[in-house]
Amino acid sequence: MFFALKKRRNIFSRLYRYRPKSAHTSRENFLRECFVLLLSSDERMLKKFLEKYLKFKISGELIIDSDEPYKNAFFDIFITDNKNFYTIIECKMGAEISPKKELKNGKEDQIEKYANLLKEMNFKKKGILYISQREPIKRRYNSIVFESIRWNDVKNFLEKEKLKNKISDFLRTQFIEFLTSHRVDRTIQDGRQLWKCEICGRETRGMGIRSHKGKHLKEFAHIIRNENDKIIEEFERNLKPYKLKIEGVINEAKTFKKIEIPTYEDSINIFEILKKKIPSKLWLYLTEQIKCIFSNNAYYKFYGEVGNKVQKLGINSLNYPSLIECSYENILKYKNK
Repeated sequence: MFFALKKRRNIFSRLYRYRPKSAHTSRENFLRECFVLLLSSDERMLKKFLEKYLKFKISGELIIDSDEPYKNAFFDIFITDNKNFYTIIECKMGAEISPKKELKNGKEDQIEKYANLLKEMNFKKKGILYISQREPIKRRYNSIVFESIRWNDVKNFLEKEKLKNKISDFLRTQFIEFLTSHRVDRTIQDGRQLWKCEICGRETRGMGIRSHKGKHLKEFAHIIRNENDKIIEEFERNLKPYKLKIEGVINEAKTFKKIEIPTYEDSINIFEILKKKIPSKLWLYLTEQIKCIFSNNAYYKFYGEVGNKVQKLGINSLNYPSLIECSYENILKYKNK
């Protein structure tokens, strides 16, 4: 277990170095230390990881550690067999390195610095693996293998692994959850995290989000229509036994003169019709159906009076149902229902 940790430092002490201080958090450092711990917990997984992304096949024992000082640099993670192989892994979470090889006034970025340092080392196989949330960058170096991947690629790799050791497998699942909680499936572009569509996986930002959602609204509007049809069918099925009584009340109400300002007597007369001819659970529904005999102000006053009676009596009204809005969020909710 943890076969490859170079110094075998206490894992909690390693993390304690990067505890939050003031307003500063060390998410990237926590990520790196957790990743080192996971990789060092299973030799087969570590070698498989290196073979997948750097095309290195390694048979001997490996050493892995983090925050390694070397001359004027600190390697995020280094892996070596101390004979023929040496690899540096640079971990970024939110921060970026330029996609192009930009050297101004002789200044190096981290990748350039690592490449120059590796050139001085006497190993046959040398590599740099750059892991971030941004789109992979491209670099070419003589005698050094360079590969750029995203944390989402790491997550996908780990999801396909099943480790025999229970502790190692527990670390694997916990690290996957950690990556998921930090939305590593979303690309960082120009310092901003892109929005990712949960339907098709496409990434965009700004006005592109609204436009993209609109396409799915048109594509899947039938899903919301079908759900609303089910709601209406259920309501009409519950209403069916009272259909004739409802029609009778509506027809009788149409014989009334239009009520502009309801008096107490008007309210009593109309309410008595509702009370005698239909069940109490339909009072509010029928009030809506005879709206045409009231002015707007009179209707809202009468509806409020009926509503108060229903509330005081604790009646569970059978009202016309609220329908589902055709929105992106509701399409996500009902698409796979």
